[in-house]
Amino acid sequence: MPESGYDIFTFGCGGFFEGWHEFRVEDHDSSFTAVLEDKRAGEPVYTRRMTKSEVDGFERRIDAIGVPDWFCHYDNWRVLDGTQWEMSYHGDECSGSNAFPEGFSKLVRYLADDFGCECFRGYEGLEKEFGADPNPIEHIAAYAMRLPDRPEDECEAEYRKLHHEMLRDFDALVRAEPRFVNYMELVEKGGAPMGSETMRECDVSTLDADTIVAMLIYIYREDRFCGYQEHFLEYLKDGTFKRWLDRLEELVLLS
Repeated sequence: MPESGYDIFTFGCGGFFEGWHEFRVEDHDSSFTAVLEDKRAGEPVYTRRMTKSEVDGFERRIDAIGVPDWFCHYDNWRVLDGTQWEMSYHGDECSGSNAFPEGFSKLVRYLADDFGCECFRGYEGLEKEFGADPNPIEHIAAYAMRLPDRPEDECEAEYRKLHHEMLRDFDALVRAEPRFVNYMELVEKGGAPMGSETMRECDVSTLDADTIVAMLIYIYREDRFCGYQEHFLEYLKDGTFKRWLDRLEELVLLS
């Protein structure tokens, strides 16, 4: 990150046998640059200036590709080594290992065609090679494996990061699956209790996946509406969401 500004966009991709290249669009106090760096060699491939108009056009293109709608994590645990990637856009981070969001090929092709990042051209088509992006609910269920297994006071920063990522992913989920806009109806239809405190003690063993996801969204939205409580973070820490996410992961595996 530049000392006098910040990275508007960063994309890195590579693998154990492929090396690692990183492309950045940087803002140095409204003086903009595009940088392509070979991380294995430890040196820039090029650095070039961009105008504010060019940066605005770049952001419109990134938005059109759908990058703001990507989930935080894409992981295919069945493949060893392979291709890994990382991306950040205005501070929101995504990453993956041998799994790729819709629009990934459009992104690497755009960077190759318009910014000379030929190092990324070989990554086109990976969505087809590795299969379609999973059911969006799988992105939520995968957090069952991401929760820390150490005492709360040893991993506050991890909980805070997970909190931020999960809220972002729920926003992405609702855009991908609009039925969850009506999360309160789904909670009621699924037979779960209303209210964060009663939900906390709820037996989720008989609930379906949509109901559990709707309950998680309910807590998220209740925190937002109240403005002063952090039940979502609290339930991450006290094991409540671990129970819910374990059940959700079980349902996803059975589906």
